[in-house]
Parts: sequence; structure tokens; C-alpha cells
Amino acid sequence: MNYRCALSASIAALGLASFASAQTLDFQHLEQNNNQVNNVGNVVTEDGFEVTKAPGEPFEFAVFGT
Repeated sequence: MNYRCALSASIAALGLASFASAQTLDFQHLEQNNNQVNNVGNVVTEDGFEVTKAPGEPFEFAVFGT
């Protein structure tokens, strides 16, 4: 019986591990076609992730135009 439990647990663990994958945040939606520094704000959201600046940071997020 222990063999079956161990085998079932191993199969379940391998099945769950196959769902894990790396996600790349490319911030392409922030691209600007100009020659300026473009302020983005204090919070940037990308693919369900939220990047927030530190509380004491005096500057907003910004991107350089391409």
C-alpha cells in the first residue's frame, strides 16, 4: 500500500510541476516613439503583475522614447 501512495504522490507532484513556468515582463506597452523622457507614474501593471515604487522614492517610473 505504501508503494501506491508514494507513486500517486510522485505523479501528482510531477503533474503540478509541469504547470510552473517562467514569465517574461517586457513592458512593450510603455514604448513611446519620441525623443523624450516619458513619465509613467508610481505603479506599472504588466501581465497581472504590479510594480510599485518604494515609499520614499521621489521620482516616478519613466521610459526613454525610442
